[in-house]
Amino acid sequence: MRKIDSFSYACGAMDCFNEIVNAGVKKLALGHPTADRALRDEYIAVAEEICQKYGTKYYVEDASLLTDLFPLSLNQDKYNLVFYKEDAVLQAYLSLKERKARLVEQKAYCGEERRAIAVEFGRLLSYTEEAIARLIDANGEKEGL
Repeated sequence: MRKIDSFSYACGAMDCFNEIVNAGVKKLALGHPTADRALRDEYIAVAEEICQKYGTKYYVEDASLLTDLFPLSLNQDKYNLVFYKEDAVLQAYLSLKERKARLVEQKAYCGEERRAIAVEFGRLLSYTEEAIARLIDANGEKEGL
């Protein structure tokens, strides 16, 4: 069986995610996070081609939204591409990042507010309510603030 290199695999995943964003199955999709900014930047040319193919868009993410939805190490200090079709979806994502930053600054990123950020992020990713709850509850690697 042919071995698939990691760059090609990530590009294939970008294609799949953009197909389902275009189809309306997902509102927002994340590429593969990488600690290597230069590698993420190499994906941009491929992302441009894929987005043109599907009528989608991408956002270059240098500071991923960290929530209790995913283990901290998955996205902390990582670079990524965020895929979407509607500008309002990107704005909702960026607004969620801003809301979290304000809560952290006010030392209010805890309890229900903290969970709400993770839940809203899951909804932007078009996860079911059950999947969101399961991911949050199973996450043993949460951000300590």
